[in-house]
Amino acid sequence: MIVIQLHPDFIEEKKYVWNYLLGELLQLQVRFEANEGQSGYLLTANNRQLWFADDFFHRSQRIDHLYSLENLPKLPVRLNHPLAPEGDLVTLYGAPEINSSDQHFECHLDITASTFFMLTRWEETVVETRDRFGRFPFSASVNCRFELQYRPLVNEYAFFLAQVLRSLGYPVDLPAREVRFLPSHDIDYISLWPTWYHRLRTIGGDILVRRDLTFTRWMWKEFGKLMSNPYHTLERLIGKAAVRNVTATFYIRSDEVDYSLLDPHLGQWINRIAKSGHRLGFHPGIAAAGNEEIFLNEYEKLKAILPVSADTGRTHYLNFTVPDTWRYWHDACIKEDSSMAYSEEPGFRCSCCTAFPVFDFKQGIEIPVRELPLLWMDRHLTKKNLTTETATRLVQSIWETTCKYQGDYVFLWHNSSFYLPEWKPYDAVFEAVYSF
Repeated sequence: MIVIQLHPDFIEEKKYVWNYLLGELLQLQVRFEANEGQSGYLLTANNRQLWFADDFFHRSQRIDHLYSLENLPKLPVRLNHPLAPEGDLVTLYGAPEINSSDQHFECHLDITASTFFMLTRWEETVVETRDRFGRFPFSASVNCRFELQYRPLVNEYAFFLAQVLRSLGYPVDLPAREVRFLPSHDIDYISLWPTWYHRLRTIGGDILVRRDLTFTRWMWKEFGKLMSNPYHTLERLIGKAAVRNVTATFYIRSDEVDYSLLDPHLGQWINRIAKSGHRLGFHPGIAAAGNEEIFLNEYEKLKAILPVSADTGRTHYLNFTVPDTWRYWHDACIKEDSSMAYSEEPGFRCSCCTAFPVFDFKQGIEIPVRELPLLWMDRHLTKKNLTTETATRLVQSIWETTCKYQGDYVFLWHNSSFYLPEWKPYDAVFEAVYSF
């Protein structure tokens, strides 16, 4: 049993962090004691004491002042340390100082506030920058400014804590957690061109807007294949999951913008997915992420056509409003979201490669929804204009990091991301991923 003394202000927020780091990731028993005189976090384990700084929660007792632009991290706090799994400990708050002896450990880097910052994403409510779809962009994030997108810092903190406790003689072993390989597929479109109007619109765009006829020339050359629809790739996706012996998740839209819920192909796909033992998820449209009425209406329409309940979801275009969209999932009785990725950059948006419980920092309560962070998607490869070799190395590097921290390798490959000219260089990447 580890006893943690902490100041009672924002105690639920602090308990949330320590319960995740020690309780869930390290499987240790934790008990909390409120102490008005405690300025940081005092951990007692086997008569050894560990003290960690609080450089954030003491700044204000008012939520609107605490979560504000002035309290955003100014610079990363870095300290090389032999017990840090990457060689250096990086936090967003605190000071680069650690003192230790056989009986005592004192850390001035604030891992509590840093974990809370990354998991709750409160940064995204005080920084007003948005892209044209209303999404919080990677370019406006601390991850971008400090170049932290490939560091799962939260998992690093857990490994660091295990090492520190072990160095003080506390019996702690990292739980034997299986690395999960979790392919996912957003069904954004069923047909490349549902009608001739859509084909003519594409040709017009090539001529008048993009001034590039590459795609139009390819369309006519491959006309016979197009008639069989290059978006009908369900069997390929299911087949790869079968070879790897994993369960895939397929997210279905119900905003009926790009296909109808009455489309016979959709009904066949849903039944095929369900009978194959894969998961069906809810994929709310762009407008639903910030409007609960639209969100719940779309979900009710989807439920009416599914043979099994959808217990997971991901927003279309990764459009997300923190913390509101998480509350929508809860109100819809969906227990898992997997939207937490930047639309333009792969990596660890929440600095975490394992599923975690969601905390609503505005209400100061934990929501019974778990976030399963998305680590990369096919569109990241085209947006960054990566070569086949560079793209393969990138997604393999994320796989290796995820394995190191016993995480969840969640990636997204759309059913529509095959056969077309822009996707041909990445077909080999898709195949390579399943050999990791």
